[in-house]
Amino acid sequence: MAKSIEDLYNEVEVPSEDVAGTEETGTPPPTGYKPLSMGQRADWNKFVRYLNRDKKVGGSEDLDKRDKRLGLDYLDEYRKNNPDFSITPDMVPYVQYEFQQLKNTNALPGVEPTGRVKTLITDYFNNRNVSPVDGWIGSLTSRQGYPEITEFSDDPEKRYWGLNYEGASEYERQKWGKPK
Repeated sequence: MAKSIEDLYNEVEVPSEDVAGTEETGTPPPTGYKPLSMGQRADWNKFVRYLNRDKKVGGSEDLDKRDKRLGLDYLDEYRKNNPDFSITPDMVPYVQYEFQQLKNTNALPGVEPTGRVKTLITDYFNNRNVSPVDGWIGSLTSRQGYPEITEFSDDPEKRYWGLNYEGASEYERQKWGKPK
């Protein structure tokens, strides 16, 4: 049974200190940063799936050519076809910052996973390259989707949690989808 992005974490602890700073990650938040809503994160995942499934450009080195416009053109095209899409070009650094947080702290600002979910996120981001916070929809950013947790089994005693790779680029499936 797939969990919605709102159910990303099985159990959460809200840390007492502000996790949006640089103390743990060394990455300063972008100017004007506010944590994205779960709906915005879900929208980002839909956009990444569009880049990977429909356009077949997710992870493409063509996006790294120093023409920032290419990635933004895909974003604009997606916005035109999906008028309720909530991500704007100025939010791309916020998405990249949250991926830095996931890699370095295994948590999103304000939410900290525990138990099996924390292990899954740690494993998912271990030795993983994530984009710097540069506002560029390049090869790394174009294949980075927020992890979605899939729950296998309705029986709590036999529950198994896994990460959903749906919509991942071919690179993602080859590198991260292999059984351990």
